[in-house]
Amino acid sequence: MLGEIRETLTRLWGATYGYGILNQVPIDTPDSNVIVHAIVSRENALEEYKRNLATYLDAARSKRQQAKVNRPKPGRPRKIVVPSAVQEPEPPLAPEDDSVHTKAQAALVTLGKATGCSVWIALNDRGKSFKGRRLGDDSLTKLPSMGLNEEATKRISLIDVIWLNQKSPVCAFEIEASTSIYSGLLRMSDLLAVIPALNIQIFIVAPKERHDKVMSELSRPTFRKIGLSEYCRFISTEDLDTLLGKVSGLDGHIQVSILDKIAESLEEEEDID
Repeated sequence: MLGEIRETLTRLWGATYGYGILNQVPIDTPDSNVIVHAIVSRENALEEYKRNLATYLDAARSKRQQAKVNRPKPGRPRKIVVPSAVQEPEPPLAPEDDSVHTKAQAALVTLGKATGCSVWIALNDRGKSFKGRRLGDDSLTKLPSMGLNEEATKRISLIDVIWLNQKSPVCAFEIEASTSIYSGLLRMSDLLAVIPALNIQIFIVAPKERHDKVMSELSRPTFRKIGLSEYCRFISTEDLDTLLGKVSGLDGHIQVSILDKIAESLEEEEDID
């Protein structure tokens, strides 16, 4: 059902359809009929569940009891099956990759402050240091709520770096030194999903050697459908270092748009092809 409704809203208002929802913009027919039909055409089994609640509860208790019987005994090897639809946890970064990741975060902190922005560093990276300075020392201590619930705020707080201007996010960065690019894009998707009306620029930062991999992941139909490919751009760690060197000492005299000089979009890549 969500797919039908999302497709209709995306066709009407684009990837930022959340703005229309938040402002309660009316939808005319025939689009409104599509949304209403998507809801009312689904079976409402509430009465059936009420009538047979005792039966369902008995079946649940029986299933739970059977699970206890089949539980492996202490010391017995247990085979763990990971469903294909569930992502396995990412392995920890190797020391050299961790260094690249931390260096890029430190560069984005310096560059963000030079544009006059406040900077947020992912909660799990606060204790890391670069050139003797902890990343957490230059980070906001708390993310602005932005009207989000606790779960949404928690998800966004794990994004590697966020620049904020007057408590509003303007840029978000995921740094992918060697880990799965897909997981970083998922966090960015979460950001767009919970705040679709947000005017924010999104970037994947990675070594140049990972450029093709980033573009390949970004071109997935899943990310195209939600509009992520329109928002997200690629910045190489090498170009980030070069840019940082050029703006050294210009704090307060550069704009966020300076990132346009080194950022590359999927559309630009396709035009070249």
